[in-house]
Amino acid sequence: MKLFLFLSHSGVASRRKAFEAVGVGRVQVNGKVVSEPS
Repeated sequence: MKLFLFLSHSGVASRRKAFEAVGVGRVQVNGKVVSEPS
């Protein structure tokens, strides 16, 4: 599953906002910054 879709399905943000957040590096997974939305 794509990270931005997971975030939107979890209710964290809309798909667009989640995609933008991942793209600019505002999301961390296991303590590492993720910059690819897929």
